[in-house]
Amino acid sequence: MITVGSARSSYGNERPGDQNGKEVSTQNYYSHSPYWLAFEPIDTELGIKLAQAMIDACNNNNFGYSQNTRMTGRQAVVKYGSIKSVKDPCNVDCSSLVNLCLYVCGYNVANFNTATEPSVLRKTGLFKEKQISSEKDIHKVGTILVTPNKGHTLIVTNINGIIITIPSARPNLKKGSKGKNVEQLQQCLNRVINSNLDIDGEFGPKTEKALKDFQKKYKIAVDGIYGKESKAKLQEVL
Repeated sequence: MITVGSARSSYGNERPGDQNGKEVSTQNYYSHSPYWLAFEPIDTELGIKLAQAMIDACNNNNFGYSQNTRMTGRQAVVKYGSIKSVKDPCNVDCSSLVNLCLYVCGYNVANFNTATEPSVLRKTGLFKEKQISSEKDIHKVGTILVTPNKGHTLIVTNINGIIITIPSARPNLKKGSKGKNVEQLQQCLNRVINSNLDIDGEFGPKTEKALKDFQKKYKIAVDGIYGKESKAKLQEVL
């Protein structure tokens, strides 16, 4: 199952804040005719940050929907420092919220609406663009979906209940390592090479073999050690 988040609709008035818990919220993915324009983050970590920013907005009922006062959400984030921290009722619309998610991830791009959004996103160099018509074509959280003509935009917040996080390579992970970074590595290996590892945080022989299989498949040094080279390749292929 894939979920998406967006500023969806007003509650019938222009008051700031979410009046019914649905103005800015997540929902199951739905198809758009004839297709969605999809902007898939090249950097997986950026995708994770975009997804989390959208989730934070959907979970903060101080964010409501309005086209007329769409920039008050940006003003609130500037005041409080993050989407999650906003304590004043404010408003966004679908495109200003996507723009705001980019802003909190460190990308202060030009203001856009859904008609101009694709051209602005293309200029950033941060995304791979494609057309999608079903959820089977979506592979990364943080993918931005835009209607091909002006209309609506949203961000993919979850894929199959799991947000994949690229593990740190400081220190390197190897046989005998334990902990959260190993769990994240195991999730990544399961995703990219279907290694069927138990997510137990224990870097044992099976995890070592899976990592070597990954390294061999993507033609990097096959040493069974998760370091900078393996991390960079995971960021590229996930």
